[in-house]
Amino acid sequence: MIAEHGDLMARVSVPSGDRLRESGWGTRALRILVVDEEEPITRLLEIALQLEGWSVESAASVESAIAMLEEQRPDAVVLDMMLPDGSGVEVVLEMRRQGLETPVVFLTGRSDLDDRLDAFGAGADDYITKPFALEGVVDKLRGLFRSQGRAGASTIGKDSSTGWRKREGTS
Repeated sequence: MIAEHGDLMARVSVPSGDRLRESGWGTRALRILVVDEEEPITRLLEIALQLEGWSVESAASVESAIAMLEEQRPDAVVLDMMLPDGSGVEVVLEMRRQGLETPVVFLTGRSDLDDRLDAFGAGADDYITKPFALEGVVDKLRGLFRSQGRAGASTIGKDSSTGWRKREGTS
């Protein structure tokens, strides 16, 4: 499926209902909080993550992200470094101060080593620079969930008969 929003366009894969049930999606959808001030990027991420069967909420500022973390208790956070009222690092520091071990993937236009070190030093689990591939973000989240033993993660392998990559659900 091609997801479009304004000038942004991305190809996303759509899992079948059977695959979702087999991979443990029938229980509770994993909850993802997307924090980015750029609405087109947020919308594309929402579409891609929802197609994975995940529940998605969004915020556009440090203040709203912290409030949503306290209310929603998401299973993972996709977070921009630059927000209108501060830095995404502030969100991660507050999460860790509260004892939240929620996985955090930074998705940002900042690629300097110092920015990466700040993010990882605050407690981020991964760091992706813009521009990015939606499939890459989804795969990073799957990897984080898989490392936690969470239902809904999947592995990628090659189909021996076709040579194509395919995803197989785990629960």
